[in-house]
Amino acid sequence: MKKAFSYAILLLAAVALSGCENWLDVQLKSKVKSEDLFSSEQGFEDALVGVYSKLAGEELYGRQLTYGFFETLVGNYDLDYTNNTVYADVARGSLSATNVRSLTDGFWNGLYNTIANLNNILDCIDGSRNLFSTGRYALIKGEALGLRAFLHLELFKIFGDFSDLDAPAISYVSSLTKNPVPNSSGREVIARAIEDLETAEALLRDADPICEGSFSVDGDVFLGDRHLRMNWYAVRALRARALLWSGDLENAYTAATTLIADCTERFPWIASENLTGSDERQCDYSFSTEHLFALNIFNLENLYDKWLSKEAVAAEVLSKGSYYFEQWYESGDVGATDYRKLYVSERVTVGYSTNYIVKRFYQPEGYNSAYAARIPLFRLSELYYIAAECRIGKDNTEACSLLNTVRQHRGITVGLDAATLDDAGVMSALRNEYLKEFWGEGHFFFLCKRHAWIPDGKMYRYLQYTLSDAFTVERPDLETEYNQ
Repeated sequence: MKKAFSYAILLLAAVALSGCENWLDVQLKSKVKSEDLFSSEQGFEDALVGVYSKLAGEELYGRQLTYGFFETLVGNYDLDYTNNTVYADVARGSLSATNVRSLTDGFWNGLYNTIANLNNILDCIDGSRNLFSTGRYALIKGEALGLRAFLHLELFKIFGDFSDLDAPAISYVSSLTKNPVPNSSGREVIARAIEDLETAEALLRDADPICEGSFSVDGDVFLGDRHLRMNWYAVRALRARALLWSGDLENAYTAATTLIADCTERFPWIASENLTGSDERQCDYSFSTEHLFALNIFNLENLYDKWLSKEAVAAEVLSKGSYYFEQWYESGDVGATDYRKLYVSERVTVGYSTNYIVKRFYQPEGYNSAYAARIPLFRLSELYYIAAECRIGKDNTEACSLLNTVRQHRGITVGLDAATLDDAGVMSALRNEYLKEFWGEGHFFFLCKRHAWIPDGKMYRYLQYTLSDAFTVERPDLETEYNQ
């Protein structure tokens, strides 16, 4: 493992040196090492480990793209606007502010640099098939293709336009090159991602040990913790998400419900006894059993203490005022028994206010290693939400039944009644469930963006800006020039 980490550092060092205007030139640095790095199966494995290490950084999924930037932007935290030097401008929707642009430029550069590393693997792997032991070639190529699709979809959701899928969006980069890559439309980006995911699914079906019911293979570090890698189930889940985004509701519904039938046993719902025990070291705060795809964030304890903990500096802590938070969770009504309010959030005093903090990523000392250092990128519940969204207006009874399944597994005993809800009412219920389910995970902003939905005053304190103005995140200036 130490050797693998050293290779990862070499690869990431090459990435870090690549500026925003020449991210494709990562090839000039990483290719220098390619002949040595890709001369063995171990080298390909180490390069893939380096990709996951990059994704786990604070500038990406270790903070900004999960509990950080977009949760702040959508108003899911109430901040000290005077003293919060990191997120005050984000909370105001000031996307042109220099410090905010540095963050959004970092999303663009970090995601594309990681894609460049994946393409370096993919460009070399087919000519090196003789290096691999049984199943390893298909596993590594399948993971790399799945990750490439995932990251392009992430770039599109941040920088693209859901309201016009035919408009130029981002470049879908499928090989390592220093030449400009023309922008594709949103529709083309999603279609190419689906192609990569379908190829990945076929490769992983016979190579991924998770298909045989095992998250790990004894004695093989590289085949450990498959739920923390781009596994076969994760690839299929991302395809359902992509189909939904494309507007292909019938196929998205089929993909989601088929996967639900296949994966619920492998990824069971959180058990209440794993939340209610007196020993917090044994409480599964992130609902890890439901993670189809998650990242291991090795320094999550430190990150939690700085940004989300009740011990964090009051000016920096990411928290929500109790009045609005309790409305979200219907705490005086059907939400009184909601696990998400009772166990994965915490009521605390921040300055002179009573607020709630995200407890999902809390890392108590001596935490159970099966739960520790996990940030989910796709959970079981999202499959139910995808399927429900596809049925709104077609079969609202089924849509409510899908939402009620999640609610029941969150401790809510009163179900949604389709007979009392029109299409808009069911959609509103879906939005409310997204907010409760994914608080602190970065998803809710993009649901709002997809549907051009502006949260109303019943749910939010007055926003400092018009949310629709924040739906367009500008690309780095030099990248705009580069692709013209």
